Amino acid sequence: MYKQNATARRHPASSNRVLASLNEERSALGAALLDAQQAAELLEAATADFFTYEAYRHVFEAMQRLAPPYDANVIASELERAGLFYRVGWACLVSLEDGVVTALPMSRRLDRLRDLWQLREIRTLLNSTHKQIQEPFSTAVDTIAAIRQRLGEIESR
Repeated sequence: MYKQNATARRHPASSNRVLASLNEERSALGAALLDAQQAAELLEAATADFFTYEAYRHVFEAMQRLAPPYDANVIASELERAGLFYRVGWACLVSLEDGVVTALPMSRRLDRLRDLWQLREIRTLLNSTHKQIQEPFSTAVDTIAAIRQRLGEIESR
């Protein structure tokens, strides 16, 4: 039972699996480890919300606290300092670079991560809108305004 719960915390919720790509997340982080320019692009354009896998989110946040260039040892030290190393693990860190093609521009990786994040946010918006319209005294005008505002926020990111 405990192992199941630990796995559930580390992996995206089953409903997120369709709207997540662990390979894309790993590839972006691996490229950042291998190439300082790609790391700078990732840090400038991405947010931790782009990463659905908890371990990858922790690696990204460690990168945010440090300056490129990175390597697995530097990231491991930062994760250990933050008390998160055992939530990520050495196997995860050293596998980030596996099969990463640095010739692929970070912008392409970011486009996919951003697109998946936007889809997850739209799904969340739809779920909350469904609840909102069932509340007493809700109006179509208010609901539409809230939807437009949130879609604008999602699109601008």
